[in-house]
Amino acid sequence: MKKFLSVMLCVLMCISVCTPAGADDGDTVAKLILSVKEKFSISDDEFVFENYNKDDYAGDVTYSLTWKSKSEDEYSYQSYISVRIEEDGDVQHYRLGRSYSTENLLPKFSQEEAVKKATELLSVIAPDRAANVSAGKVDENTLYTVRFERIENGIPVAGDYISINLDSQTLEIINYNANWTEAEFPAPQNILTIQQAKDAYTQNIGYELLYNIVAEDKQVKEIYLSYRAKDTSAYIDAFSGEAKKYLYVVYTSGSGAAMNDMLVKEEAALSPEEQKLVDEINKMISKEDAEKIARGIDEFKIRKDAEVTGYSVSQNRYGEFIASISFSKNSKNDYYYANTSINAKTREIISFNTSQNHQELTEYDVEKAKANADAFLNKYYAEKLAQTKPKFAIGDGDKYLYTYDRYVNGVRVNNDKLSVSVNSYTGEISRFNCTWTDTQFPSAENVISPNMIYKNVLTDDNFRLQYITATEYIYDEETDKETKSTKVALAYALCEYPIFNAETGTEINNAGEPVVEKFKGYNDIENHYCKTAAEELAKIGIYFEGSNLNPDNAVSQEEFLKLMLKATKGINYTNKEDLLRYAVQDGIITNDEIGASLTRINAVKYFINALGFKSAAEIKGIYNCPFADVDLNLQGYAALAGGLGIVNTQTDTLRTYSLLSRAECLTMIYNYLK
Repeated sequence: MKKFLSVMLCVLMCISVCTPAGADDGDTVAKLILSVKEKFSISDDEFVFENYNKDDYAGDVTYSLTWKSKSEDEYSYQSYISVRIEEDGDVQHYRLGRSYSTENLLPKFSQEEAVKKATELLSVIAPDRAANVSAGKVDENTLYTVRFERIENGIPVAGDYISINLDSQTLEIINYNANWTEAEFPAPQNILTIQQAKDAYTQNIGYELLYNIVAEDKQVKEIYLSYRAKDTSAYIDAFSGEAKKYLYVVYTSGSGAAMNDMLVKEEAALSPEEQKLVDEINKMISKEDAEKIARGIDEFKIRKDAEVTGYSVSQNRYGEFIASISFSKNSKNDYYYANTSINAKTREIISFNTSQNHQELTEYDVEKAKANADAFLNKYYAEKLAQTKPKFAIGDGDKYLYTYDRYVNGVRVNNDKLSVSVNSYTGEISRFNCTWTDTQFPSAENVISPNMIYKNVLTDDNFRLQYITATEYIYDEETDKETKSTKVALAYALCEYPIFNAETGTEINNAGEPVVEKFKGYNDIENHYCKTAAEELAKIGIYFEGSNLNPDNAVSQEEFLKLMLKATKGINYTNKEDLLRYAVQDGIITNDEIGASLTRINAVKYFINALGFKSAAEIKGIYNCPFADVDLNLQGYAALAGGLGIVNTQTDTLRTYSLLSRAECLTMIYNYLK
């Protein structure tokens, strides 16, 4: 008891020294420290309290508490614990920082045991909240992170959750995170049926047919048609059936890329590619031309006293050269900035933005503002404007921003548009952007009906009733304080927004490539020797795509490298070129070996190289190789693989030049990790 009191006295003395006088009640902090130590079993024998911070923002008071490990060796890794806890004792975040082995290891505990342990911990850490969560599920993307979704009135709360990350070797808690909104949740009475909500979604939000442009090597590579959600930030109000927008705070920023000055020695000869670039540059506008063009747009009202402070030329994704010129004036109480981007060849204005300090003025008339924007577009972009339609929008949005989407063959072109912002006080053009791809578009006649898409989108597990919360922070100038107001909506909304090829109906990703179905296990290994290895590796994300392993088929070099690198280095390459480039640069394979059939000895060689033992393996005459069929120059590789348990040494032959099967590939990786 005396030891406990002395420790607490030291803690409170540290707090009184580190924080301003009167900043806190010591009893409150003491209670929070004791609560954390009890919830997370923090031992005084292992950890010592280190620091404390208090944060009071818009009435929400949180405390950050940290402990560090007691270390007798000043050079050893020092563990730490950090906790963020609310004034009422609810924990927002916990992290245990500790030195872990960099080796990938097979978990010692099953996923079911991890969920059980996480559930037990949750009942101790947050017993009140534990009653209002769904059953825990292991996150597919991270090893042993168990996620609990918040449930109120039997309805999930979007974005509210508790996650617990456990060590797969010990089930020790590593991370705890809670996102929990304090709010009143309306009862689900007199709401739309699920079918009424689906009908409202298709009518008021829905999916649309789009042209999508894929660029590669500074030119258009492909154009494909897709069905995508019109608005991923919209939902159906469960009471009224109206389409509404999520409440978000959006922060935008922009940056320009400048080309380095190109210096060519007089005696050097230009290659054809270099000469082509020089010819292009000769056709481009000069800095002086760019300034004249920008200042010549009366609607931009670029100040005469603003100087040119920046100029750059760079290529966009389609290979077009874009000149960017900026103007500024910055003195006491007088700030002005403007930037204009111009197609360096066609001299067409691509974008414009400006900012300056304004006196408080009355809000500019909305109708006049739109008239100003339309007059600007009709004056300079009439031909393009005729190919557009006003952007689909739910709710009011920014009433001084006007966006017109491009349509070809009656189909919207994804990302091609004209947009104009008008200053809400002066009515002047403050921002402009033109994104327009110069290319030919294929016919849009052979597309499937959107009704076929909705069958895959509006499923019971993807379109569901849920609470949506949003917190608004309100600043009071008189008190110089912020308060918060939380709003809750009961909504029918999509959980995910899949994209579909409009001609085939298959699900695709943003690049237009088919989405691989999530791995659910193999169907053809029930009585195969590799069953244990295949199933255990699949639990940690190491598997062959598809429902059938075809275990006795030969494994390709690419497949082996991909799985082996994921196991040895934690690297997951989805692109073949990137995979092979890394393998060559890391000394795992040579350029001459790319694409070769994968023999067992080469698989062993690649494995040993990936582990960093290449130099050692190539030392001659020091190894007692257990395999009789291995050439002298490869005996170091085979001996090391045997010693590391990657291959079985209970036989005197490696079957050196036999092709490696898929089952053998998984067995080698499993043996290494085990």
